[in-house]
Order: sequence, then structure tokens, then C-alpha cells
Amino acid sequence: MSNLKISEMLSADSPLSGLEIIPVVQNGNNVSVSVNEIRGVGGESSTSVQAALDLKADLNSPTFTGNPQSNAAPISGDHLTNKTYVDSKEILIPQYVAISSNSTLSVDKTSTSSTTHTYPIADFVGTSYDSTKVIGFYIKCTATAQRFSVFSSTANIKATFPDGTDHSIFMYEAQTPEDDKSKIRSTVFVPVALGQTNLVIKPTLTGQSQEVRSIIIGCSQLVAM
Repeated sequence: MSNLKISEMLSADSPLSGLEIIPVVQNGNNVSVSVNEIRGVGGESSTSVQAALDLKADLNSPTFTGNPQSNAAPISGDHLTNKTYVDSKEILIPQYVAISSNSTLSVDKTSTSSTTHTYPIADFVGTSYDSTKVIGFYIKCTATAQRFSVFSSTANIKATFPDGTDHSIFMYEAQTPEDDKSKIRSTVFVPVALGQTNLVIKPTLTGQSQEVRSIIIGCSQLVAM
């Protein structure tokens, strides 16, 4: 064999038969090996190798047959860290829990009034109630208002939302004939943030005769599946 650089050698005829001899370095020694031995297919041709590859599942959206199984549960390294993290996470879903006490607010005024009422969320009582998992409260609101002369009476209930802003959750304005009294009821949902300490309700009454009553009848709290 003449001394030629690899770049100076002639190109081999394709396809290779597998019997061609090429040099390799093994354990620090220069040795020869056939193409088939490098292929590791026992003398099979490239055509049969491709046919064997065609029987394998695609990497993109593979279709498996038989009984595919995952590897054994990891016991060390990054895979164990990832598995431990996933296993430690609970799947939480909202669930309604009735509130049985410490939940009633009644305001009865005959003149303009605006007040703030703060309820510690931890003080509510209910079966399976967990104040640390609450994400909102259901409040049954009732308003009674009476119109005098040409002036109407308005009952408005606001709540402080998790971002600190106040929103009207219930409002009623009496538009009845003079001296007639009317009433309206509705149940509303007020969101709170996980870990929030207080539920703040702010009834505002304007006019001559009005009343608002709010009862916190239940909450939505997160529970593990």
C-alpha cells in the first residue's frame, strides 16, 4: 500500500460488501477490522440493516406493540430528584364547604352610612373547614329599601378583593312608589387569596330607610384528589 493521505485515496465503490478491511487503533495497537465487524451485524448487508431499522418505532409519535414497560423507578441522580418532586405534588380541586357560625352581618340604618366589617378567615366554623385552603366565599345578601318623597334609597355591599381593590358585589335602589318598601336577595361569590387573613365587607346605605344583611353561607376551598 502506497503512503497516501486519506484525502488522497480513491473513493470506494458503493455499496460496501462488508468484507473491506479498514485500520483501527485498539488498546494502543494498530489492527485491522472488516466493515461488517464495525457494523456489528454478523455480515448482514446495509439493505438488511435498513430493513431491521424500519421495524423500529419512530421517534416522532411512535406506535408500540406488545407490552411496553418503563424503566425501573430511579434511585439516584437527576431522575430521582425529578421523580421525588413530581410525587410530592398534590393535585388540588375546589370543593364547597358550608360555614355554620361567625358569619352574619346585619346593618339597619335610617340615614346615610358607610361601614367596614372585617372577618378573620380563621374564625369561621364549618365541617372540614380549612382556612389555609380557602379561595373564596359564598355570601347571601339581602337588601331592603324604602322610597320617601322624590328621594330613593340605595343599599350597596362592597368587598375587598385579593388585589386590594373594592368591588360592589350587591346593590339595590328602591324605585317603588312613596312609602312602599321592597326587598331583594342574591348569593354572590367573593374571591380571596390563599393565606389571606381577613374577609372585608363594606356596606354603604344612602337615603332614608334601608337595611342590608349578608350571611357567609359557605366557601370554596382546595382539597387533594
